[in-house]
Amino acid sequence: MSQELRDAVTDSQASVRRSLPAGLVPILVGRLITAAGTGVVGPYLVIYLRDVQGFAMVTATAAASITSVAAVIGGMLGGWLLDKFSWRLVTVAVFLLAALGSGSYAFADKFSIVFLASVLFGLGVGAGGGLWPTLIARTVSGTLRSKAFGWDYIVFNAGLGCGGLIGGAIVAQGGHGHFSALFIIDAASFLVCGTILLLFLAPTLNQDTVALGSESGAPKAASVFTDKRLLVVLVLVSALGMVGYGQFESVMPPFITGYSVVPTAGVSLIYAANTIAVVACGALLAKMFGKPGYRLGFVFTAFCWCLSWLLIGVLPMLTQVSVGLVLAVLAGLGFAAGELFLARAMPGAVNSLATPANRGRYNGAASVALNIGRIVGPISAGSVVTAGGALGLFPGLAAAAMLIALASSRFFPRL
Repeated sequence: MSQELRDAVTDSQASVRRSLPAGLVPILVGRLITAAGTGVVGPYLVIYLRDVQGFAMVTATAAASITSVAAVIGGMLGGWLLDKFSWRLVTVAVFLLAALGSGSYAFADKFSIVFLASVLFGLGVGAGGGLWPTLIARTVSGTLRSKAFGWDYIVFNAGLGCGGLIGGAIVAQGGHGHFSALFIIDAASFLVCGTILLLFLAPTLNQDTVALGSESGAPKAASVFTDKRLLVVLVLVSALGMVGYGQFESVMPPFITGYSVVPTAGVSLIYAANTIAVVACGALLAKMFGKPGYRLGFVFTAFCWCLSWLLIGVLPMLTQVSVGLVLAVLAGLGFAAGELFLARAMPGAVNSLATPANRGRYNGAASVALNIGRIVGPISAGSVVTAGGALGLFPGLAAAAMLIALASSRFFPRL
């Protein structure tokens, strides 16, 4: 390695260290590990239950639905528990539930086991949705929070990508045992992550923000529903989840393969480009994460997703595969840009509104709002397709995203 290259690497490493708030490393390491476990399992749950365990397709897909409902419940309970009890107890409960749920899938030869695994996994993952931003907000403060939330999302996507490669390599070996191993690995990732947080996070946690929910005069859980500024943010979060993540994760792949010339392999290319863009561009734009402007973050997210859905909506009109692939990848890159804006704007806004005594409930409410959008989005899109409006679906989603951008610009609260 030349001296110039070594100097460049050293400068890059120093820049990353300056961008990382103090005390955030244990959280990011844990986040990376659990994300890798999630990436290992990837899209294989339904395939595993149908092709390996022999369940009917409706039963296999029901597992995902049960998990989604349990995640909403887990998000509400987890936020409340974080404000009432020590974060250590909540962390143990969250990762034990998630580990038991994911690990149980490896032995799910009966629907009763599938149901139990889905409930446990959903509760754990749902509660974890509020746990992560709460721990970050308790560890860092001020403008460093936005930077921390940005790095959290970058690390999460890096873990997903690495886990996806590992999971794909395992599945390529074939066999019942290899599929079961995916869920054992995922379960182990939760246990390892929980151990890391318990061992290394305590010295960096702001002790004055722990377990304040029981103090005299502390806001009660109802404050989540009476804080008008928070409710506006939650409505926008749910709308973005419905128009954005719910479509990108569940609706876009079958639309592309069913109504355009882009082959199935092209869908994998979109997701790969999206993940690489989030990690690479997020690292390059790390300095941006520390700047204020949560309102603009919501506006830019909706605008980027509007452009992405316009590109996807054009695909059925094309006849050349190469052109379709280029537009589809550009759509994935545009979606990644929106994700980066929302990654810092959503938790940043929520934690700016929260107090130490209700921070867990506020973050839990944001997690629930996003999950509701992710559930409602595919259901709504499915109704449109069933009614014969498939070709107008993504242009309509683009229009909806633009309306969310306008609403964010007009109604987003002053923080």
